[in-house]
Amino acid sequence: MGRNSLMKGNNISMYVVRIFCENELLGGGFFLDNQYVITCSHVTDQIKSDNRSNKINIKPLWPNLSLNNKKSITATLEISLSDDKYNKISERDIAILKIDEKLEIVKPISLISSNELAGHNFCSLGFPKGHSENGVNTEGKIGYKFADDRICIINHKDEIVTLQKGFSGCPLWDESIKGI
Repeated sequence: MGRNSLMKGNNISMYVVRIFCENELLGGGFFLDNQYVITCSHVTDQIKSDNRSNKINIKPLWPNLSLNNKKSITATLEISLSDDKYNKISERDIAILKIDEKLEIVKPISLISSNELAGHNFCSLGFPKGHSENGVNTEGKIGYKFADDRICIINHKDEIVTLQKGFSGCPLWDESIKGI
């Protein structure tokens, strides 16, 4: 797998978005379809804990994506699994944002559910410090499941940027199954 496979091979960048509130980059996410974005609930929890505006700005990376002639679009937090009503599954760390106006050109993305991911190559695109404008990719292997269902992720030894703060909410693309 080449260093630029993320950008050239599977075009995952067309789904990746930056999530802002009051001009502060909170993290990343990805289009589920033309009306919803998925991110981590700990990304959106920053908005609730600081009593900020509920309006979230979404800025995609893909330059050709039509945002109805806008550079960014607004979204509202629809579901956060860290909310009290979901407290039994809060370790899932998922939030769903509803885009305020339906977009025209977003293809649905392939979400996968499998217990057989160990050993598969992955790639991701995130926004760590110094890469907030265009993002940066990283690659590695998916490790084995721990007893509590968390998965070990191992970056390749030659990766310049590892998974770190700034990749929160961004998709992890499984090269073998061709999905997130």
